[in-house]
Amino acid sequence: MPPQSSASSGSSSNGIAVIEAVNGGHEHRLFAGQPGTAFFTLAGASSQDIGLLECTEPAYIAHPEHAYAGIAPGTYTLRRQREQADEERFVVD
Repeated sequence: MPPQSSASSGSSSNGIAVIEAVNGGHEHRLFAGQPGTAFFTLAGASSQDIGLLECTEPAYIAHPEHAYAGIAPGTYTLRRQREQADEERFVVD
């Protein structure tokens, strides 16, 4: 079973990275609106799915180029974007 991370673990002001900054991409970081109310379970690396996000209160995803996006309470599957060029590939953001 993949590990589960709490967005409020450690210092809640740090959040948790749901997408790491690699290969020219930008980090996307999850912040719980209230400590202990947002949880992220990482999916396998071979899938388009990034992981499962469960929020009991509003939460936020931070992106360095686009600021913060609010997330309503609920359960969500986070997925990588794909694009079709000469071949299908994941979008680098």
